[in-house]
Amino acid sequence: MGFSLRGLFFLVILSSIAIGSLLVSFFSIRFSNDAANFYRKDCKYITFLAAKNLQYALSLYANDAIIYQNLQNIQFRLQDSEAAYLEYKGKSYIYPDNRMDLLKIFDVCKKVDQEKVIETDAGIVACYPLREELASQLLGRPKRIGTFAILFKKEFYEKVKKDWLLKIGISFLALIMVLTGGYIFFYKKIGRDLNVLDEIIAKVNEFINSEKKEDEDKLLEELKDRVRRIFFKELREIASLIYKLSYRFVELNNRLKREAIEDPLTGLYNRNYLKKIAKNFISLAKRENIPFSVAIIDIDDFKNINDTYGHQKGDEVLKALGDVIKSRVRGSDVPIRYGGEEFLILFMNAGKKEAANVLEEIKDKFSQIDFGFRRRVTFSGGVASFPEDVAVLNSLDDLIEIADERLYTAKRLGKNRIIWY
Repeated sequence: MGFSLRGLFFLVILSSIAIGSLLVSFFSIRFSNDAANFYRKDCKYITFLAAKNLQYALSLYANDAIIYQNLQNIQFRLQDSEAAYLEYKGKSYIYPDNRMDLLKIFDVCKKVDQEKVIETDAGIVACYPLREELASQLLGRPKRIGTFAILFKKEFYEKVKKDWLLKIGISFLALIMVLTGGYIFFYKKIGRDLNVLDEIIAKVNEFINSEKKEDEDKLLEELKDRVRRIFFKELREIASLIYKLSYRFVELNNRLKREAIEDPLTGLYNRNYLKKIAKNFISLAKRENIPFSVAIIDIDDFKNINDTYGHQKGDEVLKALGDVIKSRVRGSDVPIRYGGEEFLILFMNAGKKEAANVLEEIKDKFSQIDFGFRRRVTFSGGVASFPEDVAVLNSLDDLIEIADERLYTAKRLGKNRIIWY
């Protein structure tokens, strides 16, 4: 008994359909579970990035309004999230703030000691304990200062699994038609996309955990390039979100670095920066035998300006003087807001006469600004130099002390003058 060619053909077709159906069932369940696990991992990592951004923002400013604004921004960016939660310094915050019913769900996060994703009836909760950023490693584990968490919508999680199930089912049906070619294409594409996503996560982790956090532009360009290489839309959207959160992290990191050394009102350096560079500045001058000068200036009758016209007007005067100073000093000079209405300028490779001439120019330009006071605003200044005033220099304070004495001499002599001898 033999088979006709037509019968053999139909037998092959039926066998292929049966085997294909079994493959579809097996791999659909497998990849659906993999997709669910990947989604949970994604929720965990995105929560980690959002928490880092929030912690940086809190280190800049921390009050109720700022906290709610940041939680709102996080919840707005993560469209698959139900709510964002923060427990900070003993106080609990949630956004949307009308979802206080969700506080009990977030209570589970207070008990976890490390990053964790927990499935609840309301959805997936990704928890992230906040710890002190600057604690010394010699003191042991950094102290916990709060808890951040995001509740991801349950329906979105279910939709992810169904979408992947449908995509895989269609791919395997296509496999039957093209004799495994569709499976190989699908398997290679998703494997490559997952590898690229892992590369993105590894790159961001490396940057966040590094102490110097340099080459931010290079990092962002590499992340953007990897996002473009992802084939599947769902994975590309996840990678794009990680990129956006990383971009925000870089922005906040740069802002923190600037505010650590920069006076926010005038845009000049602050005393923290002076402490950082003082030793190097002196070492360079002594090693290369380069003269340098220190100038201190103080706005005349500034207290009277604040008392008469208000602190807002006083800030306007301070900012204007900062702008004039920046417009006149060289790139090698270091202008610093020393405190209150006092400013200090380090002039590298300049004697005190040269530094005093620059101060006179700044003083003349500043005195021409009309603040609406019916009188000119002036300042007094003192200048000291190495090696003209101090032959052996042990500390920058040696020059600052001399310049300060000359500043007060200028005040006693009637103000609105520079003393450098």
